[in-house]
Amino acid sequence: MGSNNVWCEGNGPSPNADLRSGYIMNCGINGLENADVFLLVGAQPRVEAAMVNARIRETVRGSNAKVAYVGPLTEFNYDCEHLGTAPETLTEIAEGRHPFCSPLSNAKNPAIIVGAGLLERSDKDAIFSAVETIVKNGNVARPYWNGFNVLLLNAAQAAALDLGPVPESIQSIESAKFVYLMGADDECGFGKASK
Repeated sequence: MGSNNVWCEGNGPSPNADLRSGYIMNCGINGLENADVFLLVGAQPRVEAAMVNARIRETVRGSNAKVAYVGPLTEFNYDCEHLGTAPETLTEIAEGRHPFCSPLSNAKNPAIIVGAGLLERSDKDAIFSAVETIVKNGNVARPYWNGFNVLLLNAAQAAALDLGPVPESIQSIESAKFVYLMGADDECGFGKASK
């Protein structure tokens, strides 16, 4: 169609589609069984992904894996330590100043699951930078184990990022004169575009 104004719903205004491992479940749902420590960052698997939640729950019950969570208070159906609600908690973990650093660094196969909601935040770059440091310092990603995972919410969202439809500008929808929807499931701010 000759337009660079594209939008892939649920990936935020400026998604980074450069490196595939930055937006998929790297260890896969089955691979979660091998994790012995989980750090959930803004992810609520019980609400967002029942299969992921069931696998974490099964792993916690079977191997006493430790689960910690950074984000707003929520309920889990397994033991979970709430570490805090602010990005500063992630910075403390990244800098090695948080008590959770010990179980994370001692884990054989640590897993970090980042919620897709973070892609919509204005401070997402700082959050992902802190998570990237945690991944590096905690030996979360290595040749035979990649425990860094992004929990995407929409069907085919990863495939869409694989194809690369990232918006050229954050106003790509607002400035559109014509909108062609292809498999769009959610409202993407079209009310703004019609004004």
